Amino acid sequence: MSKKNKGNKSRHEATQEQLAAHAAEPAAVLAPAVEEPVVTEPVTEPVVQKVEKPAPKEKRVSCRSRCQELIRQGLSNSEIWAIIQPEFNMPAGHKHYPGWYRGEMKRLAKTPEERAAVPASRPAPKAAPAVAPAAPAATVAAEEPVLA
Repeated sequence: MSKKNKGNKSRHEATQEQLAAHAAEPAAVLAPAVEEPVVTEPVTEPVVQKVEKPAPKEKRVSCRSRCQELIRQGLSNSEIWAIIQPEFNMPAGHKHYPGWYRGEMKRLAKTPEERAAVPASRPAPKAAPAVAPAAPAATVAAEEPVLA
């Protein structure tokens, strides 16, 4: 034995002893055990209790969805603010929300038809009255300076 494994048997020696121990065992110990027949009970279906589903929760309306709904109805930003401010208890610093959501709806629209469907916040400007274009001013010919 080496100094490192003082008192420990080497792997080879341990294997040899195990083989000798197995060889000395009687054959009855090594024989497989006789299996006893397994008695099974008839299968019964489990009783399933029906659980009542809780009532569906009321959906909370967000400021965003409410603003978008009012924008689709064609209200102006100031009219929308008058509705959502008391409804959501919003401070005056959030007065820009309706305009922001209106712009967002236009930005996220994928087609020109969808963009056109978002109502403008202000009424369309009135068309300017048709005025005939002014006649061009008479051009004055530039005189060439006379060299003396």
